[in-house]
Amino acid sequence: DQVDVEYNYSKLQAKQKSKLNNSNSHYSILPNSRDVFSFLAYVISGKASQGVYNIDANGSPWLAKVQYKGVETVKNQLGKYPAKRYDISFSCLTEVPTPYVDMVTCNLVNQATKLSFWVSQNNLAVKAVVKKNAMSMSWDLIAVKP
Repeated sequence: DQVDVEYNYSKLQAKQKSKLNNSNSHYSILPNSRDVFSFLAYVISGKASQGVYNIDANGSPWLAKVQYKGVETVKNQLGKYPAKRYDISFSCLTEVPTPYVDMVTCNLVNQATKLSFWVSQNNLAVKAVVKKNAMSMSWDLIAVKP
């Protein structure tokens, strides 16, 4: 599916369009809400600081708590270098379950999820670890191409 969401921050509204079933839905958002992908990009860019952020998880309101843990040394296929570590946890603001629209949002935005990721000095996400219940996943940056 291709799902597009348009945010109207002045009206605190969002419009979600799905191409698969040709549907449109409208819903309210919290001030300064971001979808999961732009929220992660915001943190990686270095613009976000430690704190709590409103997340729009496909129409379900959540809070993301960001904790800056300092600089750690990351070792991967690209070498060994310093990177800023961020830990993120999520809290649901509603009893309504998050609708499944995409695998990342549905699996990542969960109260049981603990996300840690490391950002290089040039603002590249170089490593991420997701822990959810008894499951753990990790990602490492293995190449950078121009």
